[in-house]
Amino acid sequence: MAYYLVIFFIPYLIVNFAKISKPLENFLFFIFIIFIIFFIGFRFEMGLDWSNYIKEFYDRNYILNKDYSLFFSNLFSGKIISNRNIEPLYIFFLYLSNFFSGNILFFNIINSIISISILYFFFVKLPNKWFALSIAISFMIFYGMDIIRQFTSLGFIFLMIYNLSKKNNIYAIIFFILSAFFHMGSIIFSTLFFYIFLKKIKVNNFYFLFSIVVFLLFYFSLSSTNHYSYVEQAYVSNGMIFRMFVNMLPLFFFLYFNKYFKTCEYYEILNWYCFFSAFIFLFFVLFYNSIVIDRFLFYILPFQILVYSFLLKSLNSKKLVSYFKFCISTFYILFGLSWMFFSEDNLRVYTPYKNILFEDFEKAPSMVCNPFNKCVLEKESKNVKFE
Repeated sequence: MAYYLVIFFIPYLIVNFAKISKPLENFLFFIFIIFIIFFIGFRFEMGLDWSNYIKEFYDRNYILNKDYSLFFSNLFSGKIISNRNIEPLYIFFLYLSNFFSGNILFFNIINSIISISILYFFFVKLPNKWFALSIAISFMIFYGMDIIRQFTSLGFIFLMIYNLSKKNNIYAIIFFILSAFFHMGSIIFSTLFFYIFLKKIKVNNFYFLFSIVVFLLFYFSLSSTNHYSYVEQAYVSNGMIFRMFVNMLPLFFFLYFNKYFKTCEYYEILNWYCFFSAFIFLFFVLFYNSIVIDRFLFYILPFQILVYSFLLKSLNSKKLVSYFKFCISTFYILFGLSWMFFSEDNLRVYTPYKNILFEDFEKAPSMVCNPFNKCVLEKESKNVKFE
């Protein structure tokens, strides 16, 4: 439990109370990011999806017999939902994990390195990296140790957004493809490229046209994942309404203080996020489904970071800047702590914290085996083989 308190409070304390030199601040930030990579990547038997990844990994007949042609065949025939869990980069990383460790551990480590390193790059490009980290830290911990591949996919989205802001469209497209090849949910960002294209050629009424496109794509995504929702109907996140509020709050700030963002290089992207956020809220009202909507709320994290970071930059008064930093960072640390301590699931699967360097995983409940050995699925009969 103490580990989480330290992780949540270090960015908060540095943002609001630390008076340190710039070189020391940069050094501490780098060390803290390394610690987060270690904390997330080297976890053991923790996280809501730990058992799901274990089962999927040990089902070698499912994983190792999949070839990439099936993914592209589904993609070009419009069967996007059929590509769930067979995305090329996801399968490739499972191959690597099988080759290097024979278990799921390498998969967790490499995903942690990639996703957190990308966030580090993005944060250092912002006006106040520690402030951005104080906003994102609870998402990094809980998403990074739960929906692993979607979190890595979001990392590539951060790189896509950064390159779009710099007009590096080719690089942006490449990172978008990498993101979709890791988790198909990020295909919703194809509408961002469409929005920017309409903006560039100055199409009349493009806002309306764009909203129709978003509606159709989002409705398709929601409809096509209904089978997933019904299968896990028992798992309804009671904290989703709170997360909805947290994710929608930046929308109010952006609309109310819109004039302060017009000189921001991310302005077009933030405009797109307004539509995206509005449609998520619309579908929350019309088609309440916590699993599906929670997964799309996940993609609003860049919007939160950018809105608060650049609103902070636009404030002229030092006293007002300090007050704003204190209020927003306090709000997010309370959000993270409530997510941790008032969620029955989180208390169950995240505490106590366990690390592979300090655990005897030969005696662990979930079977972890050496490369090329036969593996038995978690808590199944030893007669059941998955190779």
